[in-house]
Amino acid sequence: MQMPAASDCEDEIEGWPLLKVRKKCGANGESTYCRGCQTLTIFICAATLFFVVWHYAREKRLFRLEAQQCPHDPRFQLAANRRFDGLQYEEEQRWRDFDFIQLADPQLGMFRKCSGSSCEKSWAEELHTLKLAVQHANRLRPRFVLISGDLADAYPSAAQPVPPPCADPREGGVRAQQLRSFKAALRSLDPQIPLVLQPGNHDLGQQPLLRHIAEYRLHFGDDYFCFWVGGVLFVAINSQYYTGRTAGHAAGAALSSLGEAQDEWLLRLLRSEAARRARHVAVLSHVPPFVDNEAEEEGWANWELKARRKVLQAASEAGVRLWLSGHFHSNVITRSSTGIPVVVSSSCCSVINWTSSPGLIATQESPDFTSPNKVVGSPPLIVSPFVSGARLVRVAASGFEHRWFPLAHMPSTFDEAFAH
Repeated sequence: MQMPAASDCEDEIEGWPLLKVRKKCGANGESTYCRGCQTLTIFICAATLFFVVWHYAREKRLFRLEAQQCPHDPRFQLAANRRFDGLQYEEEQRWRDFDFIQLADPQLGMFRKCSGSSCEKSWAEELHTLKLAVQHANRLRPRFVLISGDLADAYPSAAQPVPPPCADPREGGVRAQQLRSFKAALRSLDPQIPLVLQPGNHDLGQQPLLRHIAEYRLHFGDDYFCFWVGGVLFVAINSQYYTGRTAGHAAGAALSSLGEAQDEWLLRLLRSEAARRARHVAVLSHVPPFVDNEAEEEGWANWELKARRKVLQAASEAGVRLWLSGHFHSNVITRSSTGIPVVVSSSCCSVINWTSSPGLIATQESPDFTSPNKVVGSPPLIVSPFVSGARLVRVAASGFEHRWFPLAHMPSTFDEAFAH
């Protein structure tokens, strides 16, 4: 049978052919396929279907292709494969003196708690002090800057997951906005100064879920790792695996296996030949193992007892000379039963105005901010360059020396900070 001419088809299929594949487009009125109509219709149908399915899947976050397409962000993703890019044994095994800065609990959004879109600018005070701390770091030129967890205040949420780093900045909820502000402030840190990040309870959740740990790793690299500087071994661990709230968590075997994997890695590292060769060993965590004394009861600000004993014993056997933490939003210095200095540093942003002893506060199930027996004064939180601050640490052959300074009274040099 002779096919109709193309001009016949064009005359008969004026308009949109999307829903009609068969047309009477021959000169004799026979019902037949028009090749041009068929090809165009199939193409348009396929393209429309693909667009609809892709748009739906993207809105519902069924696909995560954006994460695969995001370029590596060297400022925030240096921890990988339990190591830290640029601070590895091969590069840093030779002993030398150096200094570094610890910033604890930026926790953008803590000072002015809020919910919904109305709190978009509610962490301006904390952002100001964080930027001031970065300015001091650029001036003092430390070997590295350590941020000991709680980068933002809003907890991870299944309802509002943080989009991948290269996603549209309009996406995501309050936590996504807070993390964008955090990253914007830290991008002004001199790229020659390594930025070491650790997760806190506000970064992973009081009872972490696997997707929240994966979300943190996507944005900030490994949640536990080690690194070397000047012959000193630093062991950075995820303390959320050891808190009492997580120990009894119903997340199941998957989360338990992650904690067991850190345990195995940590104990193997502390007993390794590399640790024995280190001039000094330091442990870094967000939540300290204890706040007042090693035998204190479990509470919101310390570890589950069994994990506390096990890790402290391994740290003691490895000759750990310093344990640096945050979480408490106030300065506390204590020692383990074997003499390890446990240094809990206050926040570079929101400082809590505690009115009771650290041991009493740390062992509460959660800190009491409201009842007649509350453990905070008025105001309960303070954000000010005269109160918020940073810990400067000097590493010498004899060990670690450290001092806390409010941001308004930061010394001009490390030598000035440690002048006696």
